This record gives sequence, C-alpha cells and structure tokens, in this order.
Amino acid sequence: MELDTLCEKFESGDISKEDFIAELKKMRAFSKTDRFKLKVVDNAPFSMWACDEEYIIRYWECECERIYGYSSEQAIGKRFLELFVAAPERNQAELECKKIIEGRSAPGEFINNMAVDFDSLGRDVTLMTNCFRIFDDESQKWLQAEIALPTDVEKVVQKHADILRNYQKLQSTIARYENDKKSFLESVGARVKDLTAVTRKILNSRRKSILQTEDIEKLDSLQSTIDKTRRKIIGSIDENLKIIQEAKSIEQCSAASDDYVSCKNVCRQMLDDIQDYLDDIVEELKVDSITHTIELNQARSEAIIESDAEGNTLLLRINNLIQIAFDTSDNLSFRSNNDIPRKKIEQYTSYVGDVQKLLSSLKAKISQCTSKSQIANCRVEFTRNLKRIEKNLDSNEESV
Repeated sequence: MELDTLCEKFESGDISKEDFIAELKKMRAFSKTDRFKLKVVDNAPFSMWACDEEYIIRYWECECERIYGYSSEQAIGKRFLELFVAAPERNQAELECKKIIEGRSAPGEFINNMAVDFDSLGRDVTLMTNCFRIFDDESQKWLQAEIALPTDVEKVVQKHADILRNYQKLQSTIARYENDKKSFLESVGARVKDLTAVTRKILNSRRKSILQTEDIEKLDSLQSTIDKTRRKIIGSIDENLKIIQEAKSIEQCSAASDDYVSCKNVCRQMLDDIQDYLDDIVEELKVDSITHTIELNQARSEAIIESDAEGNTLLLRINNLIQIAFDTSDNLSFRSNNDIPRKKIEQYTSYVGDVQKLLSSLKAKISQCTSKSQIANCRVEFTRNLKRIEKNLDSNEESV
C-alpha cells in the first residue's frame, strides 16, 4: 500500500489509528517516489510558503530565504501582506488568499500571478507565483500555499501598471463619495436648520395665545425628533460610507455605493416626513405668517435641491471627461510627450470651479429671497449660466 493511499484511508476514517501505525511500521521508510518528491522540494529553485486565514506565515521552505532575505525564524508568525507585498497589490493579494482558503475556487484550480514583491532590503522581487489550497494536518485548517519562481521584470510591467491604475481608480472613487457625503450632509443641515427655525417661530407665538397646550407639547416633541433624526442620518451615512472606504476592488465599491444611494433616499424621506408633519401642524393652526415662512423655506429647499441636482449632473460629466483625459495621458506617455490631455484636464478643472462657484452664489442669493418669485428668478439665472458652461464644454469636446 502506498503512503498517500494509507494517509487518505486514515483521514477518511476507513482504518483505525492502531492499524495506521501498524502499516507505517511495515513500510519502515518512504517509497522511492516519496524520496524523489522530497529531493525535488529540497533542491528546487523556487520559494514555497504557506499562510493561514489571518495571512500569517506558517511554513517557509525551499528558496524563500534566498529570494526574500528572511530566515524561517524571521518569517514564520508574520503576516505576508506587510512582510513582502507592495502596498498597491495588498488588496488584491488579500482577496485572492481569502478566496483560496475558503475554497471558492474550482477544485484543483490554481491562481497564477506575476507579482512584484520586495525583499528584506526593500528591493523589488519579480516572481511568477502559483497559489493553491492545502490542508494542514497539524493545525487541522486549510492554508494558502504559494510556489514562486523569480522572473524577468519586463514580463510583469503591463499587469503591474493595470493593478496600479485600478488602485488609483478605487481611491478616486472613494474620494468622490467622501465629497458627496460632505455635500449631502450640508444639505441635510440646511433642511434641519429650516425645520428648527419654523418650529421655534411657532413656539415664539405663545404670547399671542395662538397655541393650545397640546400644540406646544407637540412642537416641543417635534424639536427633539428633528435633532434625533439629524444624528441618525449622520450615523447611517457614515456607516455606509465606511463600507465604501473599506472596499478592496472597484466591484465591491460599486456594490457598496448602491446601498449608499439607497441610504441617502431613506434619509431624505425621513426629513420629508417631518416636513409633512410640520405642515399639518401649521395647517391646523392656520397661522398665515407661519404658513408663508414654511412655503418660502420649502421653495428655497426645493430650489437648492433642484440646482444641486443640475449642477452635480454636469459635475459628474466633467469628472468623467477628466478621468478619460487622465487615461489618455497614461496611454500616450508610453509613446510620446503629448500636452493635449494635460491642457484638457486644466480646462475641465476650470469648469468644475465655475460650476461650484455658481452653486455657492445661488445658495447665497436664495437665502436672501423674501418671495417665491425672487427664488424663481434666481433659478432662471442659475440655469442660464449653467447652460452657458455646458455649451462651452460641448465646444471643448468637439475640438478634441
């Protein structure tokens, strides 16, 4: 009976521990095939190591010390991600390791990579790697094993460039949502401020004997509800943004962004519900001046929301053009020194500033409006100026 067959029968429970030991004693020594396998491992020019689900190195064999500069005593017990994996590649390495150990790859499937690691002296080490799952009899856990062979750096340039580009895109996407969060919470703060101001104005009418005791209690409770809602919105947005920030790939970031957008819609609905409740109170009280204030604040909020939507749509288009120009610049840099993408990026960036200034100016003007007609005039002027920027953008695109 071959040693491999004997071990398989013991692991599957087909033979007892006593019978297993007895068979081993009969064999007394490894077979010729087993001795050959050990000789290959001992003399192979490649590195061979294995880590657990916490990315901690458990085995460090063959040429690992020669390639990386770490002895087994220095490497075992350390996380391989920080020991020798370059920062831009860590997200991908972590995802692949998790996939292998969890058995989400096909049976017998190997994950092959061209990796640019670094050794104990900080020098680049270019390797052709082969990663797969093995079962560790000692710890009774699945591990990721990697066999790696040093290779020519020219063969990995393109893949390394792709990984770096995807890493930069991921960081850019995360930064865009961080800016969106800031803008959204500013708009939430403005709505909360308006709701609070209206509520306080109603309560300040007590001296006019407009409100009944139950109305006062209702409004006092509403003020508390507004503050709790604001804190809840901030917490929900922060939680959803954190998932985006922790994404390891563009695909994960995209999936998390869907939840982030849904969360924003829920938050808006929460404020809309408070607004509706406050409107009902005002209607019941039939206070004309207060009704006018509410309608005016509502018109301001709607004008700002609509303008933000128009401005953000144009900003998204401009940002996409900037990204295209960046990609074009990356591609051209391999062939010639071309200034066209750089000039385009500068022009598009100036358009971003123009739109942002236009939005800030509109908000300042709307806050000073005392009637719906004034607000409407501000919106008309804003739309006209926004279309002017968009027309310039169209002309700029056609000139490419």
